[in-house]
Amino acid sequence: MISAINESGEEIIFPDNFGGYKYKSTIGKGSIGVVALVVHERTNREYACKIVSRSGLIKSDEFNRFEQELRIQQSLSHNNILRVIEVIYEEDLIFVVTEYCSYGDLLSFMSRYSRASQLSNSMICYQILEGINYMHNRGFSHGDIKPDNILVDSNFVIKIADFGCAESSNFHKQPGLKGTLYYVAPEILNGTVVDRQKSDIWAIGIVLFSIYSSVLPWQGHNDDAIRQEIMESSIKFPLSMPPEIIEVVNMCCKSNPKLRVSAKDLIQLPFLRVDTKKLREIKRLPGSTSNSSINANSSSFNKSSLIIRPNVTKVSKPKSFTPSAGMIQSTKSININRSPMTKEFPI
Repeated sequence: MISAINESGEEIIFPDNFGGYKYKSTIGKGSIGVVALVVHERTNREYACKIVSRSGLIKSDEFNRFEQELRIQQSLSHNNILRVIEVIYEEDLIFVVTEYCSYGDLLSFMSRYSRASQLSNSMICYQILEGINYMHNRGFSHGDIKPDNILVDSNFVIKIADFGCAESSNFHKQPGLKGTLYYVAPEILNGTVVDRQKSDIWAIGIVLFSIYSSVLPWQGHNDDAIRQEIMESSIKFPLSMPPEIIEVVNMCCKSNPKLRVSAKDLIQLPFLRVDTKKLREIKRLPGSTSNSSINANSSSFNKSSLIIRPNVTKVSKPKSFTPSAGMIQSTKSININRSPMTKEFPI
């Protein structure tokens, strides 16, 4: 038997063999479960597996949300969306087997392969937009688009993950607002959100900003100050930011949601044309092999879904605020950090 502790301090005990899969290692943990790297015994193929205890779901009142997240993810079928392979139900445990993304999330990929990220920025952005456009066309919103929830597989294919905040007219809408502070749109914070797909577009603009600058656009040194900047749509750009990216971010981050561009329109932009030559160059980078593994793969699971209850915003708080000297015109910016825990703040 294998024992692992999730972020809530709960011990999860599970067998090293289940449903035809064999445990290899624990690669992540979340508030309600842990993530293991497993091998399918018949095909010898690697997968990621989220392991959740039923008692933990019930205790945290997360069972309905967890089931809805699974139903939404299973209903989506696109190359740029993380695929659920199967769900194994046992008396005390639920095993969610998904594709394994050996390069981890976008934060890990960009920090480890800085040259690769520079070569492939347009390719990354194009694939993110392809996945989100597919979701929007199907009537879904994602609700928590950020680099932590964007994975990279061994073939450098982007996989959008973590659907705990996703919504559709065909699924029960969760009460309140939701998201991660640094990527939420102003209407999320002021409680006037009408079109959550337009809120996704705002988050895409912030993600594009971070991809091309390696920092977030907010300069405040605490969450209240950052919240105010978001409400004012106050975005300042690095001097090195390409003009076409500045234009796109501004198109995404209009304070009026109705004026924001759609994912479909963004895909048509010339600078986002996928260059297969760039992809071949990335694959020749030292250490860039299909077996290269970054244990941040669990990013689709090791962040608790951030649900904002009425009048209370649940947001992720980075570990530190580090000024980016010389990058921003007459100001400073925040380095992108992983958000390990959640914290509640009044709107």
